[in-house]
Amino acid sequence: MSSPSIDFTVLSYPTDKLTVKDLRRISPDGFDQPLRKESFAPVRKGLYHRRSLDDVLGHLLDVEREMADRAFHGRLSAALPEHFPRDPDDERNCLIREYVRLGLATGKHQAEQLIRDLEGQAIAQAEQVGKPR
Repeated sequence: MSSPSIDFTVLSYPTDKLTVKDLRRISPDGFDQPLRKESFAPVRKGLYHRRSLDDVLGHLLDVEREMADRAFHGRLSAALPEHFPRDPDDERNCLIREYVRLGLATGKHQAEQLIRDLEGQAIAQAEQVGKPR
């Protein structure tokens, strides 16, 4: 029997509130790159995507997911998957810094509340998964 895993698709993330316009304003370099062949990466034959948007937001989305996954597994008292490269304090500090920089929070305390809300969703999901049927 495999251990339960979190369903990331049902969580509401603080970054969900960002618009493309926000991202352009915050990080114009991620959007205003020349359209050169090396600016694109193949997805599948004949279809390409620009790498720049992932450069702007990809790391932050990964950290949000890791925080949620850590809370989920912590609630189940389950071992964390091996893919957790970051220290939880580093994750938290990264999110606080980025939420303020992106305008999702006005300061540290509000950013910490956003993180607690995300963790709370993951914990609630773990409690549902952990209930006997």
